[in-house]
Amino acid sequence: EIVNNEIQEGRNCFIYCSYTGEAETNITQRLKEIVETRCNLKGRVQILNSNSPEPIKRERWIKKKASEGMKVFICNPKCVETGLDFCFWFGGKFYNYPTLIFYQMSYELAVLWQASRRHYRLIQTEECRTYYIATEDTLQTDAVEIMAEKQVASSAIQGKFSAEGLTAMAKGVDPRLRLAQKMSRSDKSDRQSLAGMFDAINAANNSTDDESKYKGFKEALTYYEIIGINPSEEVAEGEELS
Repeated sequence: EIVNNEIQEGRNCFIYCSYTGEAETNITQRLKEIVETRCNLKGRVQILNSNSPEPIKRERWIKKKASEGMKVFICNPKCVETGLDFCFWFGGKFYNYPTLIFYQMSYELAVLWQASRRHYRLIQTEECRTYYIATEDTLQTDAVEIMAEKQVASSAIQGKFSAEGLTAMAKGVDPRLRLAQKMSRSDKSDRQSLAGMFDAINAANNSTDDESKYKGFKEALTYYEIIGINPSEEVAEGEELS
C-alpha cells in the first residue's frame, strides 16, 4: 500500500530489511515478489545484496540500475548507511528515491540514523519521507521502543537534556536482554504509545537549527538542575559540593 501510493505520486522507494543473511531468514526475495505483483512493478524492483556488488562499486551499481528503470530497491540498511546518495545525476538524467521504508529495524542506532538520511541531500527537491513499520502485539513494537529510548538517550548525550533522556540513559541495558524481559512479562504496546515511539525515532531527521524544533517537548533541564545545585548560591572557597 505504501509503495503503491508513493509510486502513484512519482516517488521511487528504498525498502530496508534486517533479515538478509542466512537463506532461512532472508526475506528480500519474498518482498520483491510481493511488490512486483501487488504494485505492478514486474522487472522494476531490485535487490541490493550484502556481498555483491562490493561496497566500492555500489554507488555506480545503484545508478546503473536506476537508469535501467528500477523504481524500488530492497536492501539491508548497513549496505547504504554511509557515502551513498539517493538523488543523483547519471547519464545526463536526474534520478530520485525520496521515500525510505524500514520494513524491519535493527538495534544499531548509528545504522538507523545514517540509513534514514540517504535521501537528505543538497540537491533534493522532493519531500523526504521515512516510514517505520511494525505490527502491534509483536516483538517489533518492542524493538521500536528500544530504538526510541536510544534516540532520546543519544540526544541527551549530545546536550539535549530532558527528563525522558536521563531516564533512558539510566535504563541502559543490552537490547537482547530488554526483549527477553519484555517477553517474560508479556508486555504489549498500544497504538498510541507505538506512534510516540516512531515520533521519537524520527525526531532527529526532522530537526532544524532554530527553536521551533523544541515545540511540543518538555522544557529541557538546565545544567544546574542536572548536577543539583542552585546557581545563585555562593560556594565558599575550598567548600565541596555535595
